[in-house]
Amino acid sequence: GKSNYALCGHNMDDNYTLFSPITHMSDGENIYVTNGKQIFVYRKISTHVIPPTDIQVIFNTKETNQHPVITLTTCNWTGSMRYEIRGKLIKKISWRQASQYQRSLFPRRSE
Repeated sequence: GKSNYALCGHNMDDNYTLFSPITHMSDGENIYVTNGKQIFVYRKISTHVIPPTDIQVIFNTKETNQHPVITLTTCNWTGSMRYEIRGKLIKKISWRQASQYQRSLFPRRSE
């Protein structure tokens, strides 16, 4: 929920495993992340295909310090390029105030 929260994961090219599904996300879809105490809701705003050497997409900037984002990166199925998916933070929800649906997105945890 602060600055540029960057996550990288493998694309297994099966539309299901690890980060494979993010390559088919539409702008406007929600991205949910938790730290176990809060759920952070981001709204997807862009997808770019970038070379593997384009690492500045994970850097914090003045803009991301003021307007937090999430940056998800994964390779294309050949590994020659990377998908960069960006979302803007739209809300933070305490675990206790989260809806049943929002809680169901994450493995069980003790209260």
